[in-house]
Amino acid sequence: STSISLSWSPPPPPDQNGLIQYYSISVYEVDTGTRTQYNSTTNTTTIRSLHPYYTYRCSVSAYTIGEGPQNQPPVIIQTLQDVPTAAPQRVRGSAIDST
Repeated sequence: STSISLSWSPPPPPDQNGLIQYYSISVYEVDTGTRTQYNSTTNTTTIRSLHPYYTYRCSVSAYTIGEGPQNQPPVIIQTLQDVPTAAPQRVRGSAIDST
């Protein structure tokens, strides 16, 4: 509920324009507007420590001597649900007739 896995293919060889040094992964938390950048030297990564049941927009770009374009459109991923972190509140009860 707090991790996502991403994988991608590199740009076609004629479009790489050099040796790919790494990939930059942009993870945008839709609910809060927070953007976080990650780097990977492989074409797969796991992003951890996310919020349960939040929606994220993810984009990947390749780096040679600079950043290439990001994939379009971004991938939309929603983390899984998790157990509640608080108990129900203001619980009340009353006696009722047994018949």
